[in-house]
Amino acid sequence: MASSFVDSHPMGKIQRYSKDTESRVEVNCPQIVKQYNAHMGGVDLADMLIALYRSNFKTKRWYMTMFSQSLDICVNNAWLLHRRDHADPKDRLPLKKFRIQIVSELLHKNRTRVTVSQENDPPKKIITPAAPRPTDAVRYDNNGHLPMFVSYGRCKYCKNGYTNITCSKCILRLCLVSKRNCFYNYHVK
Repeated sequence: MASSFVDSHPMGKIQRYSKDTESRVEVNCPQIVKQYNAHMGGVDLADMLIALYRSNFKTKRWYMTMFSQSLDICVNNAWLLHRRDHADPKDRLPLKKFRIQIVSELLHKNRTRVTVSQENDPPKKIITPAAPRPTDAVRYDNNGHLPMFVSYGRCKYCKNGYTNITCSKCILRLCLVSKRNCFYNYHVK
């Protein structure tokens, strides 16, 4: 072992099991070994988390393997920060769902900008949606949410609206009429 932080002195005493006497005996322990044993958990934890869901890049180029390892380390560190910031266990995402959410949000990002400057009082909202909705990061990003005409159906934001307009990014039918503008209200916090 080599370290610029600590050396072998002062020597300490620790208890270890001995096969000869079949009991615990005191042995000398250098300070560097004591420090290593006390702080070795971080690297082991990082390696264990990377091994759970590794990004496999089948390639002969050595730098792609390093990129894949760096990407996994970044995602795992972001997940650890997510766990630290969400004190309530109900709000925390498991590592697999966290990785899936990152991928889905990156796939839904577009480069176009849409600005809407109309404010209406929001109608009664649907509290428990039956259809899956995009994540809040995608919903409020103001990128590529353009209205498209589709077949007639129920609005996914208000309780009593029918419309033939859908959001091109969220793939949800949203009202866009003079009395209520669910399209705007859905995409603005």
